[in-house]
Amino acid sequence: MPAGERGRTRDLQRALRGYLSRHPGAADGIAGIRLWWLPAHLQGVGDRELRGALDDLVGRHEMQRTALIDGSELYASLATVAPVLHRHAQVRPTHH
Repeated sequence: MPAGERGRTRDLQRALRGYLSRHPGAADGIAGIRLWWLPAHLQGVGDRELRGALDDLVGRHEMQRTALIDGSELYASLATVAPVLHRHAQVRPTHH
């Protein structure tokens, strides 16, 4: 990974950690995270780069990822229990 990407990944992770420290119950998908969790100068990152930063935090046990039955993914702090989005929704955890 080029040095510029590493720096931006660190910036993304710092922003994500900061958001979760201010909103410990937050849980969202990629689109919501980009829009609400990131400062304006980072909102233009691609899905792949954002997902990579999130997955690294999941791998470090700083966040959790939950795969929803519709195939989408929900990211949250470890302290957050994934909300029931629909009374018939089923949540299945993802594993590395």
